[in-house]
Amino acid sequence: MKKSVFMCLLAGIAITVSAQNNTSWYFNQYGGWSYTMTPTRSDLYFTPGFINQPRHSFYIQLAAGNSIRIQVSSKEQLLQLLNMDSVINKAWSAIKEIRDSLKPEEQNFKIEHATDFAGTVRIRTQRIEDNRKHYVIQKNEVAALKIEQDTIIISGVIKHNEAIRTGYRGIYKVLPYRITLLLNSYEQISELQTAGLNSTLEQIRSEWNSNEKWSGSRSWKYHLSGYYNTTDPSKNRRMQDTWNSTKYRSSVAPFVQVSVQAINNRFAPALGAGMEWVNARANVSNHFQLFWEPYFFFDQTGSGKNKMYRNDFVSFQYFTATWDKNDRTKVLFNQILSFSYLVHRSGNFLEPTTFKFGLPGARYRDVFLHPEFVFHKFFKDFQPSLKLMLYLD
Repeated sequence: MKKSVFMCLLAGIAITVSAQNNTSWYFNQYGGWSYTMTPTRSDLYFTPGFINQPRHSFYIQLAAGNSIRIQVSSKEQLLQLLNMDSVINKAWSAIKEIRDSLKPEEQNFKIEHATDFAGTVRIRTQRIEDNRKHYVIQKNEVAALKIEQDTIIISGVIKHNEAIRTGYRGIYKVLPYRITLLLNSYEQISELQTAGLNSTLEQIRSEWNSNEKWSGSRSWKYHLSGYYNTTDPSKNRRMQDTWNSTKYRSSVAPFVQVSVQAINNRFAPALGAGMEWVNARANVSNHFQLFWEPYFFFDQTGSGKNKMYRNDFVSFQYFTATWDKNDRTKVLFNQILSFSYLVHRSGNFLEPTTFKFGLPGARYRDVFLHPEFVFHKFFKDFQPSLKLMLYLD
């Protein structure tokens, strides 16, 4: 009985500690007991409506190493934030009220300015603890030196007249936005009215309007992004629209490949043209391809003239690939399977009812080395073959 009471006491202590440290314990049948960090009440209080993180992000580089990152959930939000000078001025007016608590100035601060559904402004400050001290000596005078930047986060929600789809399953009327400022000193927020932010926002709006691929109904599928440099516009990178890398996507498109194959003791060039269905998630794509594949054999006639003989296959091909920029210079194993049947025969290079099937091989960028086996009449005259393909995307 005493042992049971003692175990219960330990369990109660563990639960209390986890509640204070915002950890949730759970049991995994493979790894045993583990825990995960959960948001504090303060975190939830300063993230109004952040059910889904804003998916469209625009980075603005300012002078002296300062920068701003603007994240919105929809195009309508951007239109309401075009007067960025006014948005920042309102935040600065509120921050000035607690200016006395933001000392000493050589320390780093994180300041959060959040507006809830009712329009109530909430401010949270955090002093970034750092035991390191930095100093500079000029003209025999020692002064404290500040190395890291201050962070100011301006967040809020904007209510839309109609519900907007923000994810694979989420449809919401109230969507969040977030503006993150990295400044050498938080007080420099008062100088941003002369940084030309409004004109930069107008440029972002213009590029968004001219984006023909984007539409309101498809916004949830895309991550729009752009880079803008106010001091050197030549470094600007126009708005890009990329698929949401964490969501499922699929498409049907034309398919073309060229190849050369060693088959029946001859090298024959070939062309593949057809359609493919691409089923992808993140950077992994699965390709299902159905195409017409003519092979071209060359020989001399009895009179000594060169003649071309075309033999047509109908082919089905499946391959899965991981597209990673870091792997563009590597030779990778490639999971590819294929099956082909001869539908048109010319010359004596291939037997009637010839079949081909291929197994996984190697890939370098868009070039594939694909081993195949050729046979006819239920594995008669079974022989190996090697095919070099270039995938034209």
